[in-house]
Amino acid sequence: MAGNDLDHMTPAIHDILTNREVIAVDQDSLGIEGRRVHHASDGWDIWVKPLTGGRQAVLLLNRGGRDQSITVKWSELGLAADKSVAVRDLWEHKDLGTRTGEFSALVPSHGVAMVVVTQ
Repeated sequence: MAGNDLDHMTPAIHDILTNREVIAVDQDSLGIEGRRVHHASDGWDIWVKPLTGGRQAVLLLNRGGRDQSITVKWSELGLAADKSVAVRDLWEHKDLGTRTGEFSALVPSHGVAMVVVTQ
């Protein structure tokens, strides 16, 4: 359900609402809901959702009034700290390569970064 005027939808809103990679996370056949694994007092959270094939969706949510660098550590995902995993940015539709131990992103105020990590 979209809560906006479809006749006057901006291209940016259209791209958000029709992002196939983000929709696929919601519709993943594993059917397990996401859970918050980190809640920071300065206004940010990390959410994780298990996906089919051993993948995990990770959402870095900035509820604060300023841009923040947010880091998810592999231990928060149940992975070994020395594990190297592939990271894909779902908003940019691009692979970010492999990361070992953690992933960080600069998240705008009241914004999100969303990636899928694959072992």
